[in-house]
Amino acid sequence: MKLIYLAHPVRGDVLGNLARAKRWWRWIETSFPDTVVIAPWITVCEIFDDADEAQRMAGLRRGCAVVVRCDEIWLVGGRVSNGMRVELEAAAMTKVKVVDLTRLGEEPPVAWKNVGYHIMNRVVYGSYRSGRR
Repeated sequence: MKLIYLAHPVRGDVLGNLARAKRWWRWIETSFPDTVVIAPWITVCEIFDDADEAQRMAGLRRGCAVVVRCDEIWLVGGRVSNGMRVELEAAAMTKVKVVDLTRLGEEPPVAWKNVGYHIMNRVVYGSYRSGRR
């Protein structure tokens, strides 16, 4: 099984973003049964205060320690946030593969069949900074 780190925006509407991230988690594991999704930042945000910069940075450091142990990092949620960029830098240092699904929007697709099988052939793999597709 492939270990996937889920990266999703958090700041702003923290509770709404956490709820959307959980929907993405469910969608990925349902649509790709050969994957195991990990998103420790969801629990971190529920325990610690994301608005407190020191707590936020400590959480990002912990997240980056997990990213480097994963097979891939999947970007979801409609955009790449500043926190996601920090996680991407950690992934790039260890050559963790990147899958960019942000163009699918803030919410996961209603059903995999509505997205089409071809989407996985057109996502970003490799170094996010290099722009390789």
